[in-house]
Amino acid sequence: MLKNLTAPKRVQPPRIDTDEVIPMFYFDEYWRWIIMSKTIRFNDVLDVDKLHSTLSHLCTMGEWRKLGGRLRKNSAGHYEIHVPREFTSKRPAVGFSKVSFDTSIEDHPVASKMPNHPTLADKPSIQCGPEELKGLNQYDGSPRSIDDFLYSDRPQLHLHTVSFGDATLVTYTWSHSLMDACGMQALYEAWSLVLGGKESQVKPLAGYKDAMADFGLVQPPKPWLFESIVMGMFSMIFFGLRWIISNLGKAKPETKAIFIPARMVQKLRTEGLNQVPDVDEKGNKMFLSEGDILLAWITRTVCLDEPLGAHRDVIIGNALDLRTRLPNVFSPEKSYVQNAIFMIYTVEKLKKVVQGTVGSLALHIRKLIVEQVKEDQLEAEARLTRVAKEKFNTIILVGSANSVLVMCSNWTKAKFFEALDFGPAVLKQGQPDETRVNGLGKPAYFYWNMLNDQPLGMKNVINIMGKDAEGNYWVLAVLGQKQWQNMEVELARR
Repeated sequence: MLKNLTAPKRVQPPRIDTDEVIPMFYFDEYWRWIIMSKTIRFNDVLDVDKLHSTLSHLCTMGEWRKLGGRLRKNSAGHYEIHVPREFTSKRPAVGFSKVSFDTSIEDHPVASKMPNHPTLADKPSIQCGPEELKGLNQYDGSPRSIDDFLYSDRPQLHLHTVSFGDATLVTYTWSHSLMDACGMQALYEAWSLVLGGKESQVKPLAGYKDAMADFGLVQPPKPWLFESIVMGMFSMIFFGLRWIISNLGKAKPETKAIFIPARMVQKLRTEGLNQVPDVDEKGNKMFLSEGDILLAWITRTVCLDEPLGAHRDVIIGNALDLRTRLPNVFSPEKSYVQNAIFMIYTVEKLKKVVQGTVGSLALHIRKLIVEQVKEDQLEAEARLTRVAKEKFNTIILVGSANSVLVMCSNWTKAKFFEALDFGPAVLKQGQPDETRVNGLGKPAYFYWNMLNDQPLGMKNVINIMGKDAEGNYWVLAVLGQKQWQNMEVELARR
């Protein structure tokens, strides 16, 4: 803190008159403070210069140029993206750095800790998290806050690669204000097409006009489902204080990966369906997705060590991509590299979560998802979200100060193990066909990391990263020490 007080005041680089200025989209501003990196393991030797040149070229195509812009804050306090008229070696579209080792990835003291499918067999397990892989995803001058973008001329994307004799790690770093998970998917698909010489098939980016600029401005005819229990400012403050106090004296929450084999997911889903009626109220066959089941099972495991109170609620926040839910807002003919996510909430009594079945909780989650994805409900939530942002500069949360909050983001629909195809950049196959699950030039594993300091006591964060070519799921979770112990016990039972 003293260092921050004594450090010289940072100033933004001088404005360049020829730069094209794009206002940051309204809902993108919510996420600006989160600085992300994502590291992807390929069990092949890749031409990393080709990866860089094709990504850079994508950022010169039409409104895809926005991705090569610089973040700025204007005199009115609003955020903008300043796009150079021409990208040069001094002002590149994409930052780039690379490191190489002549040895196998399995001989590297840190990279060898990354999960590799042949060593996992068919047993669920807890694997190392981003902290244990620190160093692989960072480069000299890696950003740590939004200020590192505002007070420099760095582009929004930086590509960092680590090459081995039989594998390649590809990391890109960005401010979350640039995109969400499905924005990443759109970027992956476009990048893969350019890499494969199919530039003409790249969808145009809707990058300059905010598709959601008017969404939530009009008062909807019906209130949002959970409007009556939206936390006010004081409730949020008390919730935060209780959260911090409850974690005092405890070990810092840890981020780790969970490997869940396909057969375990299938068994959980079968058990869950057996725990609920065969048909719903309308006589339709009961449906529970793998995501419903996984979220219910993980939530129950996370809550096992929570003190049971007669009136304590569990609040499950589930990130929902809006692109396919709002046909009047988003066109299937365009790509949307931005943040287009709202939280869909589930509220249930803690006692019922812990003592009830996974199937009943999954069904409750499913019913509330169906109710909240209706367009009028999404518009009602958007309206409240705007009010919270303009009044308190915060997101909306539901529940009370003593609620147990579990936040989840499910990336399965983004198909990250499929969307990225670096086959045309493969110089040498690393892993032999008989032991590999992923195709040539396809991701074998990936993980993300928040580069800025995490909020004090942040835990109960679940990221279902998706499933690989064999249907095995990967989950990244931020949990407390006791919760990880409970997770080990639950996995051992499977």
